[in-house]
Amino acid sequence: MSIGSGTDVGGQIQHILVVDDSEPNLTLLRTILNLDGYRVDTVLSGPEALELARSEPPDLVLLDVMMPEMSGYDVCRCLKADERTAYVPVIFLTALGDVPERVTGLEAGGDDYIAKPFHPDELRARIRAALRTKQVRDRLQQERQDLAAQAVTDPLTGVYNRRMLDARLQEEVIRARRYGHSLTCLMLDLDLFKTVNDHHGHQTGDEVLRRFVQATHACLRGSDVLARYGGEEFVILVTETDLAGATITAEKVRRRIE
Repeated sequence: MSIGSGTDVGGQIQHILVVDDSEPNLTLLRTILNLDGYRVDTVLSGPEALELARSEPPDLVLLDVMMPEMSGYDVCRCLKADERTAYVPVIFLTALGDVPERVTGLEAGGDDYIAKPFHPDELRARIRAALRTKQVRDRLQQERQDLAAQAVTDPLTGVYNRRMLDARLQEEVIRARRYGHSLTCLMLDLDLFKTVNDHHGHQTGDEVLRRFVQATHACLRGSDVLARYGGEEFVILVTETDLAGATITAEKVRRRIE
């Protein structure tokens, strides 16, 4: 389905928040956008817009400039200052056509302007352009997050890799020394793992490692750190726990795996 059908490239219906203190304007915009397949929320004031946008960030905000309680410029500044809505595109709807007014809106964080009265085709085109830009930005952000995750996690099991383990170990040692806490490091090695690979194949071996991680996580606290050391070797940092306590954790893991 195309962007113009109200859905993104993944088939999700796109959500537009319309802010205008005129009920007739809201009715007109809601009708146009609903016909194009968008999910539309409408509000009459800036404070209402901020409350709704923060509770459920939309894909786009159509924002009137001249409103009595809070101007569109102020609403936009608040949206851009909040990490939950900072990257939501904002298109101003305004009867003000002067260059200084447009500059004010762009400096407040707006992405585009549509002058009133507008033609529905122009409205649709500018909305599609803003949503395409947002999709590209979202995709790049997701790719950056994926790359960051790959740098610190083991791709097979999803736990920390050796590099991240070294960093976390240093952090936990410093914290334990500073606050006088105990810290224990458990090293785990799966017995006869080579036999699993040789007799059943590496895909089965990979599944064994994944299930091992799932079972081990069930025995740990949220503050404990599980990492893949290499091959079938894993490490658990048992925080704020002495050797006796960590031995109990180790035995719990051993019994569960057995």
